[in-house]
Amino acid sequence: MTVWNKDNYYLLSYNDKSTEIRTYRIDRMTDVEVESGQRERGIEIDPERYRTQAFSMYGGKLEQVRLRFTKALINEMLDKFGEETKIDKLDEDTYGASVPIQVSKTFFAWVVGTQGEMKILSPQAVCEQFDEFVTKIKEKY
Repeated sequence: MTVWNKDNYYLLSYNDKSTEIRTYRIDRMTDVEVESGQRERGIEIDPERYRTQAFSMYGGKLEQVRLRFTKALINEMLDKFGEETKIDKLDEDTYGASVPIQVSKTFFAWVVGTQGEMKILSPQAVCEQFDEFVTKIKEKY
């Protein structure tokens, strides 16, 4: 299946051996060959759902992630995860949402790009991965 995202076409396919959805940017594919024979039926892929879970089409382990963010990011949250996203008011200045995310470096870069306006609350393993991501960046500078 092909998906248009941020001015590029991507091929989404299911890999039976690794039981993962793989993403390939079509304009970067080389040595493509058409094979004969029947295609094995994989899983059904919902491209819109995949787009909301992946960041810049980079996949990762799917996790239900709890985020805390400021009012300034509500529209960005709705744009990314969809208008049906349930957003809770946590206190006077902050909001929260639990969203399915394919955890990746591009997701962490998105959080860093909010310059402290967003925080990952759970799961703990994702919080630790984010801390490691930021620590590596700080070590380079």
